[in-house]
Amino acid sequence: MTDSKYTIVVILLAASIGFCFILVPFTDYMNKKPIEEKLGYLPSTTVLKYSSADHREFTAALLIMKVVMYFGGITEKQLAKVIVQPPDYQRMSAILHGAVKLDPYNMDAYYFAQSFLTWEVKQ
Repeated sequence: MTDSKYTIVVILLAASIGFCFILVPFTDYMNKKPIEEKLGYLPSTTVLKYSSADHREFTAALLIMKVVMYFGGITEKQLAKVIVQPPDYQRMSAILHGAVKLDPYNMDAYYFAQSFLTWEVKQ
């Protein structure tokens, strides 16, 4: 092996070991978080529009998936009578509105918002 290839292999190996050292505590931290905190913070839609550039549709799909997974986790725990707090409907609504501003043609946001905003929140 030449010297430059050896250097690249060493750098990649060091980076993957460092990644593993960071990943394990982070996943433990995320698994121990209460479900209510997992919805997280969303920057302004204007910031998301400019930072996502040509990937607005992908960013909107990620936001919708985040809300769907959050709602599913809350519902599953409520059915198992593990937690008693209701979902944060206002925050879910705000994230879905932001996703619709990013990608107005994503029908999943409309269908999901219609499913809970109409009956649960009466918006």
